[in-house]
Amino acid sequence: MKVGVHNAARRELRYLLESSVKHVYVDQQLPDVKTHSREDRIAYLASAVPRSSIDVVKQVDVPFGKPDDLSNYQNDVKSLWSRMSGYVHPSVAQTSQRLQRAERGAFIGFEDVKALRQIVDDIVKAYDMLGVMWLTGAGPSAAGDILTAFETPDWAFARTKWLPAMSRYYDYKSERKKST
Repeated sequence: MKVGVHNAARRELRYLLESSVKHVYVDQQLPDVKTHSREDRIAYLASAVPRSSIDVVKQVDVPFGKPDDLSNYQNDVKSLWSRMSGYVHPSVAQTSQRLQRAERGAFIGFEDVKALRQIVDDIVKAYDMLGVMWLTGAGPSAAGDILTAFETPDWAFARTKWLPAMSRYYDYKSERKKST
């Protein structure tokens, strides 16, 4: 694979971010399933949502407890998506990274620890953001219940940035009240 396994992974993560943002945005713009059919939503996606950007992330309402969390989350999603957009088509950044890895002897299929850490970090960041977007799409009741069930120290995303921030929003749930 000449493009490298990491570039393909980043392209797919970019697609997942873009798709999640756009579909949650459409659902929030047309929330009533009784008056807006699937066809209405597809038509809205085609006509009212930009094809080559995720600027609509600034209009997606995500339940966070702190006021600054929403805008910081939106900025992080846009930033990661933009950075990963450099992996969609051959770019100077891709070529430079490939040459730097080759100088270290980290050819495709023989990546070094640094390259593996970078892709794992990107995957964890993307999945953290995607989890928030998917739980937002699921709705507050389902999101709160799911996050309550995952509220353990060994949860894979316990030390990430955004899922724990979203989880704190649901601290009001009776399941989270400590019995004394």
